Amino acid sequence: MAEAISLGNVLTIIIFIVGLATHLIVITAILTKWKTATSMRMENFEKLVATIMASCASCYLKKATDDLEIKVAVVKTEQDRRIVELPLQLEAIRTEMNRMNELFAGHLTRYHSRKDEE
Repeated sequence: MAEAISLGNVLTIIIFIVGLATHLIVITAILTKWKTATSMRMENFEKLVATIMASCASCYLKKATDDLEIKVAVVKTEQDRRIVELPLQLEAIRTEMNRMNELFAGHLTRYHSRKDEE
């Protein structure tokens, strides 16, 4: 089943991208200002960028996991509510069936009494 993209999901993705870009800009600015980017080996710089990206990704995944846990809690609550409502609905159906049986029995009794009178 395809799930519609909600505004919260879009905002989360935008915040993730902006956060990632901000981290990269700040780190690059610091490295450029201190002129360590040229003296640093490229492998170390790539490791630093990978670490920053992993940090941002873990924050995003935590947010996504929290959102999923909230959705699961809502579904669980909805199921619990339905489980509580089900006996009430069944009782209402039983009451209505009993009322209809009594009504039918009354009509049947009147029908037989009229037939007997004829």
